[in-house]
Amino acid sequence: MTNLILGPIVGHVTKNSARIWAHTDQPAQGETAVRCEVFLDSQGTRPISGSPFPIETSPEAGLTGVCEIPLPEPDRRYYYRLIHDARKLHDDLHTFMTLPEQHPDRLAFAVASCHQPFKYKQPRGTVMWRALRAELIREQARFLLLVGDQVYADEAGQAWQQSLALSEDDPSRFAKRLRLYRSLYPQYLGLPDVREAMADIPQYMIWDDHEITNGWGSEPEHAYLAHQSIFQAARKAYVEFQHSHNPQNPSDPSALYYGFHVGKAAFLVLDLRGHRQSWNRQLLGDAQRDWIVRFVRDECSASQLLFVVSSVPMFHLSPRWTWFPTSDVADQWSHEINKADRKWLLDRLFDWLANGRTRQVFILGGDVHVGTFAEAKLQGTGLKIVQATSSPISNRPAGCLDSLVRKVSSSFAIRTESQQQVDVSIKPRYPSRNFLVVTIDRTSDPSAPIVRFKMHWEGKKNPDPYPGEPGSGRFGTWLRRGRFNW
Repeated sequence: MTNLILGPIVGHVTKNSARIWAHTDQPAQGETAVRCEVFLDSQGTRPISGSPFPIETSPEAGLTGVCEIPLPEPDRRYYYRLIHDARKLHDDLHTFMTLPEQHPDRLAFAVASCHQPFKYKQPRGTVMWRALRAELIREQARFLLLVGDQVYADEAGQAWQQSLALSEDDPSRFAKRLRLYRSLYPQYLGLPDVREAMADIPQYMIWDDHEITNGWGSEPEHAYLAHQSIFQAARKAYVEFQHSHNPQNPSDPSALYYGFHVGKAAFLVLDLRGHRQSWNRQLLGDAQRDWIVRFVRDECSASQLLFVVSSVPMFHLSPRWTWFPTSDVADQWSHEINKADRKWLLDRLFDWLANGRTRQVFILGGDVHVGTFAEAKLQGTGLKIVQATSSPISNRPAGCLDSLVRKVSSSFAIRTESQQQVDVSIKPRYPSRNFLVVTIDRTSDPSAPIVRFKMHWEGKKNPDPYPGEPGSGRFGTWLRRGRFNW
């Protein structure tokens, strides 16, 4: 009898399709495949044409599987459940919405990262996931961006440490390492609060270092043969459990970086781990650079908004302090080995901004265990990039370490590849567990949408907006701290 170990997860959704993912306890293929029933009503009495749809899970894919379901109407709510041999695999119907045909007047989505709940006793470990799910419903959010460290392979589970302990003479070492990395996902994503959120809101994911090990690619020893073998096992598990339900990259099906669009908003999701090789002074790699150029040039020409998902925030640590010899510092875009990629990318982003009067660029980050807002202004122009960082959702926040970073990196100057100066300021900071809600509002002027950010952090009843928004000056701040909250 086949049962679910993990899932269902709603992945990439378009105006006429959705990807549904599942992980079973035994193979489910062909006539014995898991089936996804999709309905037009919340009672499950009006199935759509073609329902149910097969989800095949195989040993080669770690008993995971995904199906892309064709849907009849845009901007509509659908209901679904997974069955096997006419037996329900979960009690309740889950739900999602397709995207609208055009850019909606209002679009909300959320951002989170750094899911390590095992440093707290339950239910406190996932308390922010409960708050996130409630806010997703309240805001009628269309999707959730999980921007790295959805599992911690080098902490609870210790897949990295156990993989290192295996002998390179063991002919089954890759299979054993893969089994270790696969086993992380039910442990981290199978917690009830996490599972409920992932079943009812489309998920877009990208990995960061802890899907492999701390600081992956920023340590010279990661070039060793054994480390590269473990990386390949971690990558395969990531593809099976996370990337398989993301949008796939049509120009390179093996790539983990990808892009997607919601109306006039474009999302460019960087892979900052798959090509990182500090020993070769490489972060993005040539293939990813080429794809970024094509995506921005060919697929964003009609876009008003460009959201760049960067698992490690582009603006966090001043270049003056990158001499400190730790992998966490070597991970930073400001580090000497990564600066060239940042200079190159900033030129492309500011060029895109300059070629459209109402264009806006935003960077969405995670990783650093503190929530922040930052502005990067191109000197001598009116161009700026806004960065919002949400981290962590369930791990411990940075605390004392961030107090030091705040003192030495609240403002600094950097340069682009064309030697233009960019002035960076980072404030405020939220050294608490947090998640971010982003809202795009086109109601007042469709040609110049307003993007609003709300930082929800643990212990605060009402979220904090990005200070650069209209109405967020001192008077607005005073009101928000009082009894009136907007």
